[in-house]
Amino acid sequence: MGRGVMRRLLLLLVGALLFLPVWAEAAENAAMRSLRAFFAAGVAHDGAVAELASVDALPDTTGPLRWRLPRLHRFPRRFSLIAEELRAPGSGVVTRRWFVPVEVRWMAVVAVARRDIPARTVLDPSMMTLRRVDIAGHDAGFSSLEAVDGLRLLRRLRRGAPLFLADTHRLPLIRRGQLVTIEARFGPVQVTTVGKALRSAARGDLLLVENLRSKRQVEGRVINARTVRVVSGGAG
Repeated sequence: MGRGVMRRLLLLLVGALLFLPVWAEAAENAAMRSLRAFFAAGVAHDGAVAELASVDALPDTTGPLRWRLPRLHRFPRRFSLIAEELRAPGSGVVTRRWFVPVEVRWMAVVAVARRDIPARTVLDPSMMTLRRVDIAGHDAGFSSLEAVDGLRLLRRLRRGAPLFLADTHRLPLIRRGQLVTIEARFGPVQVTTVGKALRSAARGDLLLVENLRSKRQVEGRVINARTVRVVSGGAG
């Protein structure tokens, strides 16, 4: 092999070594811009929105990327996003795929304690307020104050701490034999009558009640500690 050929090969090798860091930086910048755009567009899951905290490694490409969530259980703080390189922007043809480890904050507006609340307290909405907080690492919170009414707290809840489903136990709002108001709607008209609960039930449960006037049994949903709203048909 002649000296001229050797010199050209050496120059090509030096050029490649000099270009490699530049290409790697360009690929990282392109992938990071794509990832930030993905989160900026809104990454939602079960009522919460993800905010990117950190990323461990990025795909080594400058090509167009499509990002998507894997199947998630609850709200994990760390998981791997799926990044897919497309043959062309918007083509839908995937040429390569990566699993990209990220850490996120899952932000959601949920019920938090207004004050310190002891364990075993039966909650009512006045004890809570709604606030946007990070719920990563937990199960679902409560997105409305009415949803906490009548729940028993299983652990002490400090002021400002969010309330999660695992922190509570559902107590029956209505007991078997209790007198309740039966509500039924017919278009814009609402009809009410008095009934008797045929079993105990918590908020949101379907409950069979007996209309004391007609003795007819109807099924309704428990609205609060005194009211059952008929699911279909009339109040009897």
